[in-house]
Amino acid sequence: MAEFFASGGASGSLSGNVPVSWDFSVNNVLDPTVDWSVDFEVFYNMSGSQSIQTAEFSQSGSGSTPFSASGSGLLSLPNGAMLNGYSMDLFTSSSGAFTVDIPENLTMDLNPASGVPEPSTILLVSAGGGAVVAAAKESLKPPVPVD
Repeated sequence: MAEFFASGGASGSLSGNVPVSWDFSVNNVLDPTVDWSVDFEVFYNMSGSQSIQTAEFSQSGSGSTPFSASGSGLLSLPNGAMLNGYSMDLFTSSSGAFTVDIPENLTMDLNPASGVPEPSTILLVSAGGGAVVAAAKESLKPPVPVD
């Protein structure tokens, strides 16, 4: 059995349905069938309460190797939920060696990006653009003759 786990802190308020999704593949040469499960949790408390509550979404399945699994679901949070943290788990079962490939750039985003970039993003893009312009100007200068 293998477990891939990620967790972290969160803050702010959130309510309603929070979308979650997964997309992974399993390649196992020794085990013809692998069971799997994905679990997403958000930890929160209600305003004025110290009691931590959990919103959870779980899905499980199995596949004949090699296989890919993908899907989506919703975490339901009550109005006024104050976020404390999150966790994501991917469990797989196997009696032999296997690999699990998780595509790049997959995230659980509890605070979707807005259309307005952060100031640090603007600064980094400006600095990178300035470096490209400086390099281009340098390459356009005529060569200096050497005696």
